[in-house]
Amino acid sequence: MRGERPLRGRFPPTWAHVLVERDVHGHDPSRVCSLSLTLRCGTGPRFCRPPPIWTCGRHRIYQRLLLNALSITNHLVYDELTNGSLAQHIRTREDVIHASSPRPSSPPLAPPQPPTTVPSSTPLPSATPIYLEDEGVPSDLLPYLEQGRAAMGELKVLFGLRQWREYSKKDDSIVRYVDHPKYKRRIFLTEAVMPIEPRELLRVFWEEGDKMEDWNPTVEDAALFKDIGTHGKVTYQLAAAQSKLVTQRDFVNINYWEKDTNGTYYLVYMATEWPEMPPTSNFTRGENGPSGFKISPLEEDPSKSRILWVFNTEFHFFLLPDAVVNAFLPPSMHSYMFYLRKHVRENILSRQ
Repeated sequence: MRGERPLRGRFPPTWAHVLVERDVHGHDPSRVCSLSLTLRCGTGPRFCRPPPIWTCGRHRIYQRLLLNALSITNHLVYDELTNGSLAQHIRTREDVIHASSPRPSSPPLAPPQPPTTVPSSTPLPSATPIYLEDEGVPSDLLPYLEQGRAAMGELKVLFGLRQWREYSKKDDSIVRYVDHPKYKRRIFLTEAVMPIEPRELLRVFWEEGDKMEDWNPTVEDAALFKDIGTHGKVTYQLAAAQSKLVTQRDFVNINYWEKDTNGTYYLVYMATEWPEMPPTSNFTRGENGPSGFKISPLEEDPSKSRILWVFNTEFHFFLLPDAVVNAFLPPSMHSYMFYLRKHVRENILSRQ
């Protein structure tokens, strides 16, 4: 095209444009597909055609510097896409692209229809979805089920993260971790195989959760406060004393479970408030973020279960640095899987 010249390396870049493309398949802004960089160079109203960046040594250096500056991790991009100004930029750019792109001609509009009236016998749709497990639940307890469902959604997002890094292996269990920007702490994912079917393993957690202190030495007390329908319950746990210098931690959780179409069970627990159990001065009240289990049939042997456990807890260890807390948590997760497997073999399988 007339007026354009190939770039010889003597024009410094005047601006750079960065385009962040989101995942159009899952509509998940936390998954960033690509970062594409376009350079336009020039000093006047005309701009040269952006050349291949490898044809110019000077601009290859410019590209390296820019890419180094743009080497940000996925969770920062996620935060910017959901909360920052980049989300507004992307929305504005998408509006411009859609406005400038040719659109197929629309079919002629149908003639307006007279308004129809809804018979009095037809119930109007409710703004709040109705679930079968909510039947018979008092209205003052429904917010607990809603909290459980919301926590379940967040838990499934954590299971699908790709940033999990392996931390340690022991006793046929693997512990992984990720430093999550939303919770501002390190959360852990433990994987193990249990010699029991998923449905029976769910019963260990759901129906016998108040007896956890019988087989788990890290729990001193466990109690059930309230069954909420068939899929929810409010529970209490008191962690065993680890040292005389550290106050024991207790937890009040909303628990919620559901089953997937492929036979996978999900069980989530998250901190909540219960009027009959406020925090006391005897213990420090810990807070569980969305945590829980994914129990699925083992592909090689459906009579066994593959269990994934997300541990997302704030202990409020104000005097201990995070590095110390993050160091002693993985061994306790290996121990938990060891005692759970021992309990299944000695007490559950012996009944069958």
